[in-house]
Order: sequence, then C-alpha cells, then structure tokens
Amino acid sequence: MLRQPIELLLSLISDSRYGSSGITKALKSVFRDDVSLFENTAGGAKVAVVGTTTENSSTCIFTNYNGPETWSAARASFAAPPYFMPFNGY
Repeated sequence: MLRQPIELLLSLISDSRYGSSGITKALKSVFRDDVSLFENTAGGAKVAVVGTTTENSSTCIFTNYNGPETWSAARASFAAPPYFMPFNGY
C-alpha cells in the first residue's frame, strides 16, 4: 500500500524512477564500444536519426558519419523522464 507513494517520492527526489547504471551496463555488454551508431552502410549512404533533448526539447541528430557509439545512442533513447535520468542532455 505504501509502495506507490514511496516510489513516487523517490522518483521526484532523484528525477527518475529507475537507476541508470543497470541499463547503461546492459547496453555496454550488448553493443561494442568501437562500433559507431550505423557503422558503414552498404553503398556509403549517410544515415541520421532525429531526437530531442530533455532540457528544452531542441532537435538533435544522431548520424553514422560523426555520431556516437551504438550503446550511447541506445542509452539516450532510454532517457524518458521520469523513468530514467537524461543521458548527456538527451
């Protein structure tokens, strides 16, 4: 009976309902550090995925030619307040 109010209070204090270290560890174990988001596509096509920041909802673009490692792009996609903490502003 007290579980939900306690979880709500903890999520308000920490800005997230769940800790981020577990999801980060899991993503790093699945995705290699040396692999870029889209790696090299067939034919050398440039690929992008559009997202928004958590601060002011400004647009950001993850690309295969200057983008992040796969695990960090996946981690940024999990940053869904109030469930997980933002990741590098995303």
